[in-house]
Amino acid sequence: MKHPILPLESLDEGNASSLDKGLRLLTAVILDRGQVNLSTLADELAIPQSTARRLMSTFQKHGFVLRAERGRYVPGGMLRKLGLAIDEHELLRRVARPCVRRCAAELRATVHLGILVSGMVTYLIKEHAGTQAGFSREGGALEAYCSGVGKVLLAQLPYKQIKEYLSEGPFIALTANTITEPRALLRELKRVSRQGFSIDDGEFSDDIFCVAVPLELATGFSQVAGLSVTLQCRPSSREVVTYADALRRCAAEIRSRIA
Repeated sequence: MKHPILPLESLDEGNASSLDKGLRLLTAVILDRGQVNLSTLADELAIPQSTARRLMSTFQKHGFVLRAERGRYVPGGMLRKLGLAIDEHELLRRVARPCVRRCAAELRATVHLGILVSGMVTYLIKEHAGTQAGFSREGGALEAYCSGVGKVLLAQLPYKQIKEYLSEGPFIALTANTITEPRALLRELKRVSRQGFSIDDGEFSDDIFCVAVPLELATGFSQVAGLSVTLQCRPSSREVVTYADALRRCAAEIRSRIA
């Protein structure tokens, strides 16, 4: 059985080569989680057995791995500590903000990055250019059913979780355009999933129109995410596609930075 590993790079320096071997071996142990013994992992990675044992001894000394039965190793306590030290929201803010800022400048509008927390949209990033939409703030929360980014986030959930969310309906109408009935909202979420973007046509506020797209995060992030552009006039159908395409380019750039 082959295991996903870091790509092998051509390195000339001895120290860099040892680091490369060590990182690939540690990655294999983390992904394998003790299913395969060290000798097999070393063979798959083309690392000499003696080198693999030396590296594993160092990892064990510093708490990165623990020895299990029959030459197998599992992730150690240091990796868990390092994992706990990572604030994924702050990580996403730092990595994505330059991309979101450039997108806002391109569109001359307000662009948000939002995640779904307990059924609510939480705005992690807000960048604006041109006329600023003032209803939102970073760290603020908004109901998901009545916003463009909220519908994109809901549409990414497993069907069981969508049904659980809809069970809380009917929802409160904020405007005459707000979708309040669970069945109607489910149809809307299916449409969002098919077309790859959502709109908020005066559903949260009469004078606001939003276009939103999903943001696929790397494995390890616990929430679904999305990007939206907020406008204060209704765009044409062609302009909606243009906005969605710009947001998708931004999402692809962010995804490439965190992959």
